[in-house]
Formats: sequence, structure tokens, C-alpha cells
Amino acid sequence: MLCHLLLSETVETLTIPEEMGGVLEVSGDRRGTLTLADHVDGPGFGLKGGEGRIFFADDPVAVSQLSFEGLEFYPKPSECQITPGGVDGAIGVALARVEWARLTDVRGNGAIAVTGTIGLPANLLGIRGGGP
Repeated sequence: MLCHLLLSETVETLTIPEEMGGVLEVSGDRRGTLTLADHVDGPGFGLKGGEGRIFFADDPVAVSQLSFEGLEFYPKPSECQITPGGVDGAIGVALARVEWARLTDVRGNGAIAVTGTIGLPANLLGIRGGGP
């Protein structure tokens, strides 16, 4: 498993999603926001924005790759969490809070922390119907 999914702890404060994507806040050696709005083909489900991209593997859900401003990350299980929240069953999108306390670029070019909420396919998070 590449990333820890907290199914027992849903994010009650998250609203129902309206679409895929969202904003992740980045701090550390690079600072800024990673705005994810467009689907991208790759190894698993992916979202991209002008500043980077993120790819998810499923079964179980995991972040397989994160890119931000030229840095590349392949998170380990101990480095991140995905916590599911509200779901819109009609469009099949669920909000998830993602958090990484520290990620180190594969080439050693910097380390960042990432946190935020994004809309993902509900089935990717293992959510069916009205909630996790």
C-alpha cells in the first residue's frame, strides 16, 4: 500500500463535492498551491494543474506519484493519509482530505509538506451509495 486510507475517520466538515479536483497547499522548500482541475492519463487515475499532477492507484487506494514545480515524489505508506468525506452519489464524486507531513524529491532536490481537499471518483475511495 502506497498511502494510508483512513476509512474509520471520515471528514465530517467536508461539503458535498461538485466536481473532480481541488486545491492542495504546499509548504517547505517549495511553497504555493497545487490546483488540480483536469483529468490526465497515466499510471492510474490522475489530476493535473499548471503547477503539477497527482496519480492514484486503487485496490487499495494510494497516491502513486505527485509532481510539483519540477519535483517528483513517490510517497511511502508512512508519508501520507487520505481521509474520505462527503459524497455526491448522483455524480459519483467524493471529497477526500490528503495530507503529507514530509515528502522528499526522488532526486534530493527538496522536501515539501502537502495538505488539502480534492474531489475524487467515489469508487476510487471505496465509497458506494451515500458514504464510506
